[in-house]
Amino acid sequence: MKKWVISWSLAGLIAPIVHLSIYLATGYTLGEGIFIFWPGAVGLMVLNDQSPFRTVAFVWAFCTATNVILYAVVGILFYGLSRLRSEGPFAPKEKK
Repeated sequence: MKKWVISWSLAGLIAPIVHLSIYLATGYTLGEGIFIFWPGAVGLMVLNDQSPFRTVAFVWAFCTATNVILYAVVGILFYGLSRLRSEGPFAPKEKK
């Protein structure tokens, strides 16, 4: 289970890093499509053009952490579902 949670948490970290990299390199924002992979980006709406750097850094860190936690929870749910499927009532029975 630990591998699942770590893998999903890293996946949750990739979306904000890719978005920030694209924005810093080109100035292009991904628009509303980013919410598919980074639901925590909704928190970025509190920023306006005149926000101090400290506020911007805190909001980005908070939104990224929210996404990592959300992906970890999804990973835990998928792990539980995969275990239920492999060991649950519909699992193939072994012949003795």
